[in-house]
Amino acid sequence: MAARRILQVSARAFVSPVAGGSSAARSGGNPVTIFSPSPSTKLTPEFRSRLAQTCAWESVVVEPCQEDSTVSQFSFFMPSGEEVSFCAHAAIGACSFLANETAVMSADGSPLMQHSNHNEHVVTFIAAQERHKKYNALVRGREAELFMECEHYESACDKYGSTL
Repeated sequence: MAARRILQVSARAFVSPVAGGSSAARSGGNPVTIFSPSPSTKLTPEFRSRLAQTCAWESVVVEPCQEDSTVSQFSFFMPSGEEVSFCAHAAIGACSFLANETAVMSADGSPLMQHSNHNEHVVTFIAAQERHKKYNALVRGREAELFMECEHYESACDKYGSTL
């Protein structure tokens, strides 16, 4: 069996500059681990779960989408190894990673992001458990803005005692 090549990156999403510190000083943020296997490495659901169990926090596996080579597929995991449908801070961390990592390519060898100009990147992805939805993130340097559509159902609010 060929050896698997998987890049593991630990990062923090939603990081703020330290007051009075240098612009490079950062504090806080939500930790996330990003796993990015090489395009030729195929991971089983069980192996993705085992990767997640090596982390003390949420993780995301970033892979090329099999149906659309222009987008990435993100699989989100809890430290227990349970796959969840979405994790916003893991998505933002992964988008920032993709926009700043030039070696991450799709299965056909093309980059997994679109360049809108030399300082901005648009990263398009799908969540593995919600394959019908595409998400976009605009990344400027190390900052990412995630664009999502949310549906609000008033009946769901009623059970929480909403008086709207």
